[in-house]
Amino acid sequence: EWNDEFLKWNPEDFGGVKKIRIPCRHIWLPDIVLYNSADDYTQGYMQALAMVDYNGTVFWPPIVKFRSTCKIDITW
Repeated sequence: EWNDEFLKWNPEDFGGVKKIRIPCRHIWLPDIVLYNSADDYTQGYMQALAMVDYNGTVFWPPIVKFRSTCKIDITW
């Protein structure tokens, strides 16, 4: 959750609308990178909808399952 000054509006000017859902590809999002990713996860979270309040508060719940790889030393 963060605040975006460019996404503020006056609800009185828009029929009392105080909250909208918008495709996240249309707004700024923080970078989330899994460097050793085993999957291409970018399509899943870019399709999610962000919830934007009239005061500029953005809530973005990306629906993503991250899967990564790592080296394991199993010598005894």
